[in-house]
Amino acid sequence: AKQRNQLATNYTERVGGTTWSRQRWEITLYPMASGSFAIPTLPVTLKVSAPDGSNVTGTLYTQPIKFEASLPSGLLSEESPWFAATDVEVEQKWQRSSNELKVGDAITRTVTIKAKDSLSVLLPNVLTNESTQQYQAYPQPNRLVDTQERGDYRSSRIEESVYVIQQGGELTLPEFSFQWWNSDKQRLEDVVIKGEVFEAKHTLQSFVKAYMPVFITIGLVSLTCVLLFVVGKRYYAARPTPTWLVMRRLFKQGDWAALRTFIYTQLRYQTTELELSKASIEKLWLDDSAALQQGHEDKSVFKRLWKGLKKLANGRSNSHVSHSIAGRLKIPKALPDLKDKIK
Repeated sequence: AKQRNQLATNYTERVGGTTWSRQRWEITLYPMASGSFAIPTLPVTLKVSAPDGSNVTGTLYTQPIKFEASLPSGLLSEESPWFAATDVEVEQKWQRSSNELKVGDAITRTVTIKAKDSLSVLLPNVLTNESTQQYQAYPQPNRLVDTQERGDYRSSRIEESVYVIQQGGELTLPEFSFQWWNSDKQRLEDVVIKGEVFEAKHTLQSFVKAYMPVFITIGLVSLTCVLLFVVGKRYYAARPTPTWLVMRRLFKQGDWAALRTFIYTQLRYQTTELELSKASIEKLWLDDSAALQQGHEDKSVFKRLWKGLKKLANGRSNSHVSHSIAGRLKIPKALPDLKDKIK
């Protein structure tokens, strides 16, 4: 309920040759939910002047009023915010604290909603003012205004929020929307309040703060790489260079004679054989052995021979281990000399 005009409207009306003095008070009702409503009888105390000049005081009672209200459209619900009006206007203004924004500067956003035949308290709160890592929102007090001009009821709601930039780079202030029922045209209308994209420069402090996780990650990765390099260098300083690294260096140098020597050294070390052809009888192995002896300079041949020697060494090692385990698990005879006595 809203009493827009705090003063009564006084006028006269002639009915049946009699002039009546009339006084009108207006209170506007805005149902907030669907259902049946009843306005009870209200007492009205009057004081009028009698023909003899005396004052006469009395009490009259208004007639009760009943009415029903329902949602004007099936697209609306009592849970979703909306309001009814005959006309709505929306204005939005942006104001920067400086032309070139940087961290610490402020952006002021002002949204004004004007409605006809509605109430300011019914107009939606559009600026939710949620802060993010990029900016901090500081809402200002809302300004609600209800006026009446020549029988037209006009309401306005002015919202303002100040956004203080916390991080440099691109920041987006979001758009907002609301619905209202056009009681004049009997239709539901949507209003979108557009957002805006701004670009802010970093300060040294904000740059370090924004990219600190990246700096920490890079530092940890660099430190780990240095430690691995130092540990690996110390490890291989007291041990033979890995065979794969020796081969890689020789390939890079193009020293084929040294590569042949390396293969024969590995043959002797891994199999105790002196000839490649005696290490395996597989056809590919024999073909690669012949190619190496004939002086072919083919990386794939050397790589296959090196991998084949590793497989031969692993196979012999596994065979030795299995024989050793079998020997340990072998059950001794209960009577070891029984066979000799039978003979």
